[in-house]
Amino acid sequence: MKKTLPVLIIAVVLLVALGGGALLMRSPSSDVKPAASAATNAAPNAPRPARAAVADDSPPARVRGRADAPVKLEEFSDFQCPTCGLMHGVLKQLVAKYPTQVGVAFRNFPLREIHRHAAEAALAAEAAGMQGKFWEMHDLIYEKQNEWKDAADARALFRGYAQSLGLDVNRFAADMEGSVVAMRIVADERRGAALGIHGTPTFFINGRELTFDQSNEHLNGTTLQCSITHGCAEVLGSRYATVGGLPLAAFGAAAYFTAFSLATLAAFGYASARRLLTVLVALMFLFSLWLLYLQAFVLHAFCQYCLLSASVTTLLLVVVLVQRFAARRV
Repeated sequence: MKKTLPVLIIAVVLLVALGGGALLMRSPSSDVKPAASAATNAAPNAPRPARAAVADDSPPARVRGRADAPVKLEEFSDFQCPTCGLMHGVLKQLVAKYPTQVGVAFRNFPLREIHRHAAEAALAAEAAGMQGKFWEMHDLIYEKQNEWKDAADARALFRGYAQSLGLDVNRFAADMEGSVVAMRIVADERRGAALGIHGTPTFFINGRELTFDQSNEHLNGTTLQCSITHGCAEVLGSRYATVGGLPLAAFGAAAYFTAFSLATLAAFGYASARRLLTVLVALMFLFSLWLLYLQAFVLHAFCQYCLLSASVTTLLLVVVLVQRFAARRV
């Protein structure tokens, strides 16, 4: 029984895993599958197709530069996004350098799930806009991003900014709470959602999306986009997501199952399984480092599932090394 029990445990886990995989394959497509499918059907080095802008029925955007400029750049931005803060200076210089050729239209797209003060900052900018000082407040909020992003009471700081700009602070505070300002931000968010936007900053030039890799190359070098789900779509839709036509995730699942099998055998006293487990987990850890490198410096996007896998692999490596160290001391 002692010899058959570990095999039985491994077999049961394998059947459960295969059954779960079959159910997932039969389920409706997830958000990231279309991107993966498109990457599979496209040429390996073909650029990701840009989205065309949809009809705009939202309120007129705040425009810096000429509204009728031949080059119209529409920006969806989050005031608490670090990359948006960097891009703010670049765009401001761009308009200053080409005042008659370029117009930048600003759209609010606060990522409320990951930036707790982003919506408040958007309200502050639009409330200042009610008194004709949108761009002054816009610039001040970005320039002082490090001051308010982790503040316990960001609104108090925004009121201070309003006072420094010579605004009627009482009216400013009332407008921040009012429906006019709130609905303007909601309208921008709806437009962004209609365009399929998940991360900031996102740009459209003359109605065509400038992909984030392109915006980095042409505007500000290498930075990371703030995103909720956009990162997984970018990573799983890249040419690095498959090996020999098979999804990289399948190899990861096989590695985890093999690690579980070896750990089970090691728990039942198989010394060779313990040695193989150490080698396998070390290789998995190195592979996770390589994937993190690709996401950080090649794809410029992070997938939360890859980050979770890297964390689990690191934990496994620590556990295996601790156990081997403890076994040597006994």
